[in-house]
Amino acid sequence: MAFVAAELRVPAPTLDLRLFASRSFSAVMVVAAVSLFGFTGVAILLVLFYEQVQHLSALAMAWRVLVLFGVYVVVAFGAGRVIRRTGFKAPLALGLLLGGLASLGLLTVDPGTSYARVWPLLALFGAACGLVAAPSTAAALVSVAPERAGMASGAVNTARQVGSVMGAALLGSLLTSRLTAELPHQLAAHGVPSAARGPVAAGVAAGHAAAAPLPHGARAAIADAFTAGMHAGLVVNAVVFLGAAVLALTAVRNRPHQSDRPSPAPSAQSPG
Repeated sequence: MAFVAAELRVPAPTLDLRLFASRSFSAVMVVAAVSLFGFTGVAILLVLFYEQVQHLSALAMAWRVLVLFGVYVVVAFGAGRVIRRTGFKAPLALGLLLGGLASLGLLTVDPGTSYARVWPLLALFGAACGLVAAPSTAAALVSVAPERAGMASGAVNTARQVGSVMGAALLGSLLTSRLTAELPHQLAAHGVPSAARGPVAAGVAAGHAAAAPLPHGARAAIADAFTAGMHAGLVVNAVVFLGAAVLALTAVRNRPHQSDRPSPAPSAQSPG
């Protein structure tokens, strides 16, 4: 609140909060945050899944998620060129829609799923987030007056960082809470003796279950409970992405900001 009060009073604010009076600018901030919310959160869910459920080495995990990051970089580079023809709405809405659908597709992943079935979904999700990266920056810049472009660029990067932190924190917390809630049912379903269920659940909650000998069926129960937690995070991510797609389609301005003031004299710098 102190920051808001100060920024509204100073003659040269770090972030002019009046920018958020623009519906398009506010929508772009949400879209930018959502893209990194999902990209970071889903990456963390997958890394934990491969480590805790499929028990892969760090190197094996790295090359499995490489497709996610690689496709993201390639598509983000290409999207920066495409928006000159398409405008901002199409890639933003399409990217968020595909991200939501890819998240739903990842709900088919279980402890026994092979990587051959997973990598196309990872590539699709990486492409979806890449489609949002450059257009969200460009849309933020054209949603405000030209003299506020630098401020808008900083704001959209801040929104991305906030989204990244929230994705890791919220989806990670959801994974943990769902794992804890689901584990007793899975232990019973896998035939783990009732006397052993409490210690196994306590070990999982403390994070050192793998270090102790586990009764028959406990490892499979933990894997299924963990998968249920990952699925809960993916459902939330899908809902967030699809909601942001609607917001992008309805609220983001597809054309540059039009100022009522006379245009400044052309400068020697190329408008590129």
